[in-house]
Amino acid sequence: MPGPYLLQAITDPSFGTTIRRITNAGDGNVIKPMYSTIQAWNADESLMILYDQSNGVHQLLNGMDYAFVRNLDDLLPDDVEQIFWDFNDPDVFFYVDRITADLIKYSVGNKTKDILANLKELTDWGETLAQETMCK
Repeated sequence: MPGPYLLQAITDPSFGTTIRRITNAGDGNVIKPMYSTIQAWNADESLMILYDQSNGVHQLLNGMDYAFVRNLDDLLPDDVEQIFWDFNDPDVFFYVDRITADLIKYSVGNKTKDILANLKELTDWGETLAQETMCK
């Protein structure tokens, strides 16, 4: 059975389920949810985040019709799978910045970042990293 065109749906003839194609990664490329334990949709399911493995960027999609909204290329999470939607506010997600170790509250609509805390300052993270480097 050929796959559907981008943003189109087909019905699986064996199971009767609807299959909708929401990305167009191209041959050999992958765009998918970050990980099975990380929620892709925000609190009201109006937005969704996928990860484009080929280009190394998170993508923001409309959660209702799956239309591409924009690349989230203005953030640098410590790990590609560590972006966490707020459970109540559909406009907010959280991540730890890879460079600064700041815990960031990100507003999707305004593209603003609020630093909630610096994890290096709250822990012995910097000291532990220095000791690990010396031991190598």
